[in-house]
Amino acid sequence: MTAQRSSGVTYTNSTGRTIIVAFTFSLGSHGQGHAYVDDVRVASARIYGGVEGAHQFACSFVVPNGSTYRTTNFAVFWAELR
Repeated sequence: MTAQRSSGVTYTNSTGRTIIVAFTFSLGSHGQGHAYVDDVRVASARIYGGVEGAHQFACSFVVPNGSTYRTTNFAVFWAELR
């Protein structure tokens, strides 16, 4: 689903059942990313100064039917178990 999802966009789970979202944050030497379900932060990743290179952090979370979900930083991988 990576090509069908973008960071900063709010999506709604309208499948009729709970889903699991799995994705990977991609952060540079400074940055942070968060994931939200119904505007509640459920995952975070941060890189503080002095750490060179690109870094990736994987996470997953549950999204109940009818709930919204989004991320605040680019995801290089995104999958949804429906």
